[in-house]
Amino acid sequence: MPQFARIESPGSLFHIMAHSIEGKPMFIDDQDRLEFLSRFEKGLTETGFLCYNWALMGNHYHLFIRTNDKPLSKLMRGLNGGYATYYNKRHDKNGCLFQGRFKSVLCQDQMYAVNMTKYISLNPLRAGIVNSLEELKNYEWCGHGFLLGDSNSHGKTFQKREDCLRRFGDNEKDAIKAYLQFLVDDCKGDNKTAGLLSFNETTEIKGSCKGWPAVIGDPDFAIDALERFKESLHRKHREADYPYLL
Repeated sequence: MPQFARIESPGSLFHIMAHSIEGKPMFIDDQDRLEFLSRFEKGLTETGFLCYNWALMGNHYHLFIRTNDKPLSKLMRGLNGGYATYYNKRHDKNGCLFQGRFKSVLCQDQMYAVNMTKYISLNPLRAGIVNSLEELKNYEWCGHGFLLGDSNSHGKTFQKREDCLRRFGDNEKDAIKAYLQFLVDDCKGDNKTAGLLSFNETTEIKGSCKGWPAVIGDPDFAIDALERFKESLHRKHREADYPYLL
């Protein structure tokens, strides 16, 4: 079955996800998690991409990054492929670890980036890995702790904390206060719904899981992104470039 082309938008924000096949554990223990983060950090260094937030879950992960002129595959091929090879060797497994290709959603900046930041931070709470925001503060396998200023957080070596927080306030103190208030406001009901995105945004994420080009943003941003995506496909697949297909 042919794969859908992936939206590439140099210098843009992307929400990246990958799930394990058949829902099996992607990380058996902390050594696996540290190995994944080490490979992620190495990939960021090699590509120059920036990470704003992240979360490692039981059978999947979330990354919120900004790209540059390099394609997403420059980071993800080494990350998923390298980690899967490590995982199979260490745990004496065979076959695929990941359920198809990684999923990517182009995300508009400003308020949409704010919503994506809290959506990713609150993943462990929604999943029941932690039971409160107080517990989430000490959960070491997502970027929330480092955003709050925890100098022992794993994110300290690769997460661009200041770049992320600037969307919440003009200085560190006000930004952290506003960031926490966003999370508190979203945690007043059932933890399972904390930080959930809007219907349209959720639909885009579900579409990305099916391999569709996905965009989160206002209508003008989405239309422009999809138009540029169609133009890039046309340039890549002009008949003149493939005379043997004529």
